[in-house]
Amino acid sequence: MAKHPLILFPKPTISESESRLPFIPSVHYPSRDRQIERVVPMFRELNKAFESRRVEIQDSTVGIDPEQVIVIKTIGSVAEFAKAVAKIQGLEWMGEVDIEGISPDEDFFSKKDENKDLSGTLYMLMSNQRALEEMLSLWNRIKDEPDLNFRSGKFKGYAKFKEVFWHLKEVRRWGVEDRLLETGIIDIWKENLRYDPLASIKFEIELWDRNNDGKNRESYERVALLVVELGGKILDYCELKEIGYHALLVELPAKTIEEIIIDPDIELIRSDYIMFFRPLAQMIADKSIEDDSVSGGIKVNELGPLPKKEPLVAILDGYPYSNHDVLKERLIIDDPEEYGKAYLASERMHGTAMSSLIIHGDLEKSNYSLDSFVYLRPIMQPNHKSSPIVEYIPDSVLTLDLINRSIRRILEGEGGEPPKAPSVKVINFSIGISSIHFNRLMSPLARLLDYLSEKYKLLIVVSSGNHYKEIDIDLSEEEFFSYTKEEREGYILKKLIEDSRNRRLISPAESINAITVGGLHYDSSDFVSNKYRINPFESVLFSPTNPIGGGFNRSIKPDIVYESGKQLYSYNFAMNGNSSKLKIVSNLAPPGLKVACPDGTGISNKVGYITGSSNAAALISRASILCIEELRNVVDGQFSVDELNQYEAVMTKALIVHGAEWGEVGEVLMAHLESLGNKSTIKKNISRLIGYGIPDIDRSLNCTDQKATIISFGKIKQDEGHLFELPLPPSLSSTTTKRRLTVTLAYIAPINHKSIKYRHSNVWFSVEGGKIISSRFESDKDAVRRGTIQHEIFEESTAYPFSDGEVLEIKVNCKNDGKKDKNTEILYGLVVSLEVSEATNLMIYEEVRTRISNQIKIKQQA
Repeated sequence: MAKHPLILFPKPTISESESRLPFIPSVHYPSRDRQIERVVPMFRELNKAFESRRVEIQDSTVGIDPEQVIVIKTIGSVAEFAKAVAKIQGLEWMGEVDIEGISPDEDFFSKKDENKDLSGTLYMLMSNQRALEEMLSLWNRIKDEPDLNFRSGKFKGYAKFKEVFWHLKEVRRWGVEDRLLETGIIDIWKENLRYDPLASIKFEIELWDRNNDGKNRESYERVALLVVELGGKILDYCELKEIGYHALLVELPAKTIEEIIIDPDIELIRSDYIMFFRPLAQMIADKSIEDDSVSGGIKVNELGPLPKKEPLVAILDGYPYSNHDVLKERLIIDDPEEYGKAYLASERMHGTAMSSLIIHGDLEKSNYSLDSFVYLRPIMQPNHKSSPIVEYIPDSVLTLDLINRSIRRILEGEGGEPPKAPSVKVINFSIGISSIHFNRLMSPLARLLDYLSEKYKLLIVVSSGNHYKEIDIDLSEEEFFSYTKEEREGYILKKLIEDSRNRRLISPAESINAITVGGLHYDSSDFVSNKYRINPFESVLFSPTNPIGGGFNRSIKPDIVYESGKQLYSYNFAMNGNSSKLKIVSNLAPPGLKVACPDGTGISNKVGYITGSSNAAALISRASILCIEELRNVVDGQFSVDELNQYEAVMTKALIVHGAEWGEVGEVLMAHLESLGNKSTIKKNISRLIGYGIPDIDRSLNCTDQKATIISFGKIKQDEGHLFELPLPPSLSSTTTKRRLTVTLAYIAPINHKSIKYRHSNVWFSVEGGKIISSRFESDKDAVRRGTIQHEIFEESTAYPFSDGEVLEIKVNCKNDGKKDKNTEILYGLVVSLEVSEATNLMIYEEVRTRISNQIKIKQQA
C-alpha cells in the first residue's frame, strides 16, 4: 500500500463566524407573588446572619471592617451578572459555578418532565454590610415596582439583578459546610487520625482570591495568625493570580484536628477569608508494586542508537534509575531540589517506567528508540512511612507552586538562569491527585495546566488516573464462575457504571487544554488466567481501573484511550454470602506493558510488566514526537521556524486525536449496554468510558491512494470565521461507494477562572457542501463542542452527482464564551480526511492534491 504525505490547505477565506443556537430551557418559575413570599424571608435571614457575624468579628478584633461571601443560587443562569455586581460599591465578584442535579419542587420544575432534575448556578459575591444593605434596598425596589426603569437614570445597568431575583432559589452566607464538605477533607482527616492518632496533620487552606493585592495580603496574615493561635505552622504559601489560586500549606496538631471534627465551630473554620480547606494536593504515582519480582532482561544491542536531537518531551515524575541500560545517556535529568537523594535505587519505579515507555515504547514489541533526548524533572520522593512505599510530591511544598516553577524553569528559566529545555513542546503528566475527584469545580491544578498550556503553547498529556478500589460483585463464588466470559464481562461493566459517582476523573484529568488519556485493557504479553488472576474483560475494552469520565460542562473526557495493560483481579468471597469483591492483583509479572525496572543490587537490565493509565499517557507523549516531526516535514520551507513553533503543540493535539474511533470496542460496549437506555444514552455512556476512542497515529500521519488528509493551523478571533474548501474528487460523483469524512479541530483556550463558562472563547467547525457526506456516527454531537477538541466522523454511501470544481466547505468559527474580547487570537489546528475503501482503487489522494495545488496557485496569482 503506497503511503503519501499530508497535504496543506491553502489559506482560508476570512468571514464572520456562524451564530450558535441559544439553549432555552423550558422551566416553570414561580409567580411574582409567590417569589416575593419565598425570597423576603431569605433576605431577612441573610441580613440577620450578616449582622450577627459582623458584631462577633468586631467584638473580637478592633477596627476590622468585616467582609463576608454571599452565595446566590439560581435555577438556570443569568448572563453577564458580573457587570451588574460591579456597579454596587463594596460588592466583589468571586466567581460562579454551574450546578446539576437540583431536585424539582412546586415552584421550579421542567415543563416537559416535572420529575426531571434541574440545572442552575451558584454566584459568589464578597460583600460588606453597606453593600449588602444597598443590594437589599435594590431588591425592595424591584419587589415593589414591577416597572422599574433599568435603561436610564439611577438604576441603569442593574437589570441583571431583577433577572437573578426572579430566578432565585436560595441566598445565604458561605459557611462552614461549604469550606469543609465540598472537598471531603473531614473524611481524610479521620483516616489520618486512624493511621496515626498522634501525628500532626498537614493540609491546604485555599483563600478567596481578591482583586486587590492588599486584601490578599490581609487574608494571608489573618488566617496565618489563627493557625498559629491553634498551635499550628505555616509551611508554604503560594499566590497565582492568573488562575485565582491563593493558598497556604498548614500543619495542625492531631488533637486540634480531632476537636474540629467533633465541633468545627471555631474561628479558623468560620473565617470569611477562607474558601476551602483542602486535603494535601499530593500527586501519587500509580499503585505501588507489591511483589518485587522482575522478569527477564534486555540487551543493549536490541535498542536503537543514542539520541542526538534536543528534547521535545519533558516528564514531571519520580527520579529514574538512570543507569539502566534502557535509559543510560538518553535522559536529561534536572533535579534542583535534589529529590533524587531521598531514593534508594530500587525505589525509582515510576519515573523509570515512564521514561522507558516514552523512549522505547512497550519493550514487549519491536519498536524504534527516540532520536531526541527526554528531559525529566523529578517532582516526587519515596514516602518511607507508607507500606508499601509510594512515590509522592513531598508534603513540605505546595504542589501547584512546585509544578508552576518546574514548567517555568523548562521554558523560561528561573533565578536569572536560562531555560533548561526550551525545545520542549510536550509535557508528560502521568500522575494525579488521588484525593481530588472532578465534581463540577475545576481543580486548581487543572486550572494551572490550562493556563500554562496557553501561556507556553504546550501540549500537556495527562493520564485520567486510576481507581484501584475493589469492584463489588454481589454474587456467590459459584454464581460468579458459572457465568460465561462474555456474561462476566457484561456484569462487571455494568457494576462499574453503577459505581460511576465514586469513579470520577482524578485531578488534573479535567483540564480542558490537555489531552486526557485513559487506559485500554490491552497489551502484547502472554499470561495465564486462573481463579486468582481473573481477566475481567476478555474483549479489548477500557481498563476497569479507569475513571468514568465526563469533563467540565459535560465535555468529552477522557479524550482518548490507549494501551495500558490488562489489569487482573482476584475474587474475594465474603463469608456472609454477599458483597463479594474483585481485588486488584499487583506484581511485575505479565500481563502489562514491559518496561525498565530499577534494581538495588547493581543489575542494569531488569524489566517488569506494569498497568495503568500512566502507561497510556506515556505512549501518547511518545507518539506526539512523531506528529511534530511529520508536521515539520510537511511545512518545511513554507513557514519560518518561529512561525511554526507556536502551532506545533496545537497541531499535534489535533493529529493525535484525528485517527481515533470507537471501532470494535464501541461495538462491544454498545452490545453490553443496550439495556441501559436508548441509543443516545448509550452513546453518552460510551463517550464517558472511552472518549473519542482509540487513536491510530499511523492513520493520522499517512495518506494512501484512497485517503487524503489535509491540515491547516492558524489564529482566530471572536466573531471570525475561517472558511476552508475541500475539493471533491470527481471519481466520487454519482457513485454509491461508502465514503468517510473525518474532521478534527483542536485549540488552546485562554481561561477565565471566575466565569461559569471558564473557556475564554468557543471555537468549533461546521461542514457544508451537499449530501456527499451527511451521516454522523459515534460521539454525541453536542458534547464534541464543549471542550477544546471537536472530532467528528461522517459517512455516506448514497449516490450524489456533482461537477468537477465543487467543494466541501469546512468553516472554523469563534465566539466568546467566558469573556468578551475581540483582540485575543486563539490558536487552532485543523485536520480533515476524505477516504474510501482501498478495494475501490479510486485515486482520491491524487485528485484532491492536484486540486488543492490549483487553489494555492490561484490565490497566489490573485
